[in-house]
Amino acid sequence: PAAVEPTPLPIPTVQASAAISSASSPGKASATAVSRPTRGVDYSRWDHIVDSDDEEEAAAKKPAVALVVQGFTGREAKQLNGEYARIPETNHGCSVFVRLAPQSQPTMGADVCLYFWDQRDGIHYCGWWFGPRVGSNTVYAFNLGSASEPPCFGWREPWYHDVSPTANVVLTGSSAPAKMVPPVEAAVSFVAVQEALDPTITQLQ
Repeated sequence: PAAVEPTPLPIPTVQASAAISSASSPGKASATAVSRPTRGVDYSRWDHIVDSDDEEEAAAKKPAVALVVQGFTGREAKQLNGEYARIPETNHGCSVFVRLAPQSQPTMGADVCLYFWDQRDGIHYCGWWFGPRVGSNTVYAFNLGSASEPPCFGWREPWYHDVSPTANVVLTGSSAPAKMVPPVEAAVSFVAVQEALDPTITQLQ
């Protein structure tokens, strides 16, 4: 018997008008577009699985937590409370800390830092400040004194108000005291205050 040639299956084609419509209008679905079946293995079912190597790499890139700020209750509480990392830069001989953004709110925390300011602008401005950046005219909270590390208690929120009874800053590896320490004003000597006020008193006389 004579050999019978197999009849080739028809190959689906896309109309030229549909292709032109799709190319000229990016981002818009075409009513005549042909959906081709997916061949091979569907890997989408494993998209939620995270490689352990990726987790280790992400953990290695995350800065170490140097201190935890908590207990602020004012208008800027959401900006202030959280974890902070110590950065290589310093200001007036002391470390600078920046807030780490929470995973649930990745944009928050990028513009909040904690830094020390010395007596060059007056003894009443000497202490630790929270602000969007070092030396900014906008500040969120303040702790008067000359401590080389951020004090646990004694924070004013805003900076010109009375000391907050709940706000505290706890360095990593330490624990918060059971109660608040005496007012920070006692840490500033009377002689230092007198020297700062003498020029003003002389002018008034």
